Amino acid sequence: MKNKFLLTSLACFVCWFCCSGVVSAQLLIEEGKVSRALKSGETVMGKVKINNTSDKEITVKAYWQDFTYTPPFDGNKKFFPSGTLPYSCASWVNFFPQNFTLKPYEKKEISYSIKFPAEPSGGYYGVLFFEDAVGQKNSTTGLNVVARLGCLFFLETAGTVKEAKVIDVAASRSQISGEIQNKSQIILIPKGIFYMMNSEGVVFDRGEVDTLYLPPEQGAPFFITVSDKVPQGAYTLVLTFDLGDGDSLVEEIDFAKKDNSSVEILQVRD
Repeated sequence: MKNKFLLTSLACFVCWFCCSGVVSAQLLIEEGKVSRALKSGETVMGKVKINNTSDKEITVKAYWQDFTYTPPFDGNKKFFPSGTLPYSCASWVNFFPQNFTLKPYEKKEISYSIKFPAEPSGGYYGVLFFEDAVGQKNSTTGLNVVARLGCLFFLETAGTVKEAKVIDVAASRSQISGEIQNKSQIILIPKGIFYMMNSEGVVFDRGEVDTLYLPPEQGAPFFITVSDKVPQGAYTLVLTFDLGDGDSLVEEIDFAKKDNSSVEILQVRD
């Protein structure tokens, strides 16, 4: 299966750490995620652009941390010191400058270089944080608020196979559930869609499954509700998880709807 990753420019995520209250963001990055499919021994370079959106000067420090997605794998992350996790790429990434000042409304480019090792396998991840080194005083609480925002790095060996599996399909009342497991050596972010059709091919319902963020060898549950507009009878639930870059996982689940509060699984077909 093909596995192509390009440098993408996405909306940044902003993490505010304070004792009380939330204030408006004053730092903004234009690249929220860097994704690279790298060959053995390859070196690549790039830039992350950071903006001061305020009318005040901001002193910024840049630093690296490892991260992982945490249960229930809905996108929440946990951060760790640089080089802590087994799939850390901290030792391969250099960036400059690490300390700088942004004048009001100034934009600055932070340069980075990535030196991929000779024999990598799978995916390696980290986040380049930018933090307001001084902090801003909250006018309401009087507390000092420190803001930081980060650019996620996804570095994955070119040609790494993406593989996932659905297990433990079951029904409870009007809900069909199961678990999708990541059988790859890279992070998968499966996006699920589904439709329900009868034996004549007529579609009675369709929808989406919540996006999941699965580290290697991890799994997470998914849930699909059979709506009231689906009448009693036999149906096939066609469930497709988009694994990215044209790769997908398709599962067909035959079920019977007995009444508005009862669904029975008949057969699961890969």
